[in-house]
Amino acid sequence: MLNYYLPFYSSRQGRQCPGVTAQELTQEKFYELTRSEDVKKLITSFRNGDAEAKQKLPAVCWTGTLPKGGKRKASDMQPTGLYIIDLDHISNKCNLTPSDVWEEIQKRMRLITVKTGYVFIPLLAHVTPSGDGLRSVLKCTENFPTLAEHMEWLRNQLNLDDFCNWDGGVHDVSRLSFMPQFEDILYLDNNIFNAPFTDFNPIKNDESQKVSNGDRLERTENATENDSLPSTGEQEGSPILWLGHPVQEIIDRMFAKALPCKEKSNRHESSLKLASDLLVLLDGDKKAVEQILRQQSWVKEIIAERNEDVAGTVNSATQRKTKKEGESLWQGVSRKMNLALKKLYGKTYYELKKDAEYTDEDIEQEDICEDSELSGEETEKVVRPVSTMPTPPPVIRELISIAPEDFV
Repeated sequence: MLNYYLPFYSSRQGRQCPGVTAQELTQEKFYELTRSEDVKKLITSFRNGDAEAKQKLPAVCWTGTLPKGGKRKASDMQPTGLYIIDLDHISNKCNLTPSDVWEEIQKRMRLITVKTGYVFIPLLAHVTPSGDGLRSVLKCTENFPTLAEHMEWLRNQLNLDDFCNWDGGVHDVSRLSFMPQFEDILYLDNNIFNAPFTDFNPIKNDESQKVSNGDRLERTENATENDSLPSTGEQEGSPILWLGHPVQEIIDRMFAKALPCKEKSNRHESSLKLASDLLVLLDGDKKAVEQILRQQSWVKEIIAERNEDVAGTVNSATQRKTKKEGESLWQGVSRKMNLALKKLYGKTYYELKKDAEYTDEDIEQEDICEDSELSGEETEKVVRPVSTMPTPPPVIRELISIAPEDFV
């Protein structure tokens, strides 16, 4: 029996989250969900810039199974005998579509079979919700004992690094795949719904799945505003500053209560949102943003676990922010970062930026104006430089203050 999971709204996180309760995925249910209008609308919305739409999609766990009603936890899941290849950001590296890449993969699989005798058993291939990725589900063979070894061998044989970014995190037995729409399915063998397969099943690669989050979670969940904050990232060389403030200090305050972690499945999304904020602070300096991201503890974890493409994350944040807001609105940061700035320095992003625009020359000119007014002398009106980032009207500031944390 395969499982699918329905999303739920987390009041704690203030957004939709991937489901945790296993539902039975039959062939009929799969066709029903992939053809549903709700799934189509959510995917269309996501491709049109609604970043939250993807989180509302049902998701499938192809690699691990639980009894119906079971709670999704890697240590409790049993392998299904399936493994996944996940290819991201295809358009960033080549002019091919996901469909073109799938055709190329099939050609290379046939050549590898002739060369090595290894027989591939693909059961599903589909375009991912972004429209720029490809996910394929294959049946395991007795050649390799773990999901990670199946995937790594295939990656080396296919040699697709020139076409796309390879997501290494899919060897996790509890990894979810968002439900595709029927039009995006490139290949489907209905034998996939006979899983779990008993002829061969990989052992659980438990050592590669262990993440030491326990102590860290306990420490951050119990943190108070007055506690000294543990740093979420290691500084390498001179710290990167924003208006004289260490950027890492701001990040530490943002994640003082809880760091992104594997258990909450929020590490990639948190990296994406942080990258969006950092692009604003650092005036679009993608190299500096990537450097800071790589220093964060949770980013180091996903690099070690699945070779996370940090540069790809920064590019995605750039594209999402430009598409969603336009170049003229790049100055705003998320409410979460604004709250961190307010707690640290007593002012919001806009207020700090406005203060920073007053130079020593401006202050000296202000003193001259005040002295002239006191002496009764007529002075030429001082015209201040127009800020490229005006403070919003009171009603807008009020809306910003009550917006969700991930509103940018």
